[in-house]
Amino acid sequence: MIFSAAQPNDLKVIHDSIVDSYKIVADKGSRILKGVPERVADRGMNQDQARRICDAILNATQSKFFSDTMVVSLSLDSFSAVPSIKSLAVGFFFCHVKSIAYTLMRKGFPIRGCIDSGSVISGEKLVVGTPYVKSLHFSERLEFSGVVVTEPAEKLYECTYDSLKKICPLINLQIPVKGGYVDAVCVNWLPSCEKTSSDVMQCGINDIEQVLYEKFSANGKVMGESAISKLRNTAMTIRAFLAQNKSLS
Repeated sequence: MIFSAAQPNDLKVIHDSIVDSYKIVADKGSRILKGVPERVADRGMNQDQARRICDAILNATQSKFFSDTMVVSLSLDSFSAVPSIKSLAVGFFFCHVKSIAYTLMRKGFPIRGCIDSGSVISGEKLVVGTPYVKSLHFSERLEFSGVVVTEPAEKLYECTYDSLKKICPLINLQIPVKGGYVDAVCVNWLPSCEKTSSDVMQCGINDIEQVLYEKFSANGKVMGESAISKLRNTAMTIRAFLAQNKSLS
């Protein structure tokens, strides 16, 4: 998955947000694993075993920065022998992406991202593969702040735990892109619990654009015509997220 938004001098804040997201997903994941051990090989799993599986999955997740672009990737090679663990890894990755997107928005870094799946080669300073290229091109076309999901990535996600899908639901939307609109699957990056939604969503539905203005204009960003347009488009997607969260509660 590729995020595009930050300036190079913002990378420390973004890196810290990724680390925080790791911890959140690991804590949730270990509780989920312990609660539904019938879906994994060891029916007698305890909390420590569950946490070790979560740590192994998160250790397979990498993040790299290239100028104003961040690449977050998950290698599934280590989990291919156990389909149930592989599906868990995919679910945790989506939850991780959701946590990153929400955390960065709260800190004033609206992002545009895309999740894809496929064969890639990743080195210390180099990433090669069609999924990277496709994700980058798609995210650059987005005229709103959010994360879209390609068809191959969505198919992988369909096999994960239902409990993880509730944490990170996907939603079909008609989204604004350069040159018009397209139908796409998006990550609903809003927390489903109002108590954890904080300032981004604990406001009246008519106040969303004002809250977003504070986020979009944070960290010294200039609010030109293009930024205002993306802000309004983002507000439309957030209203769709809120409606979905309400229907799932």
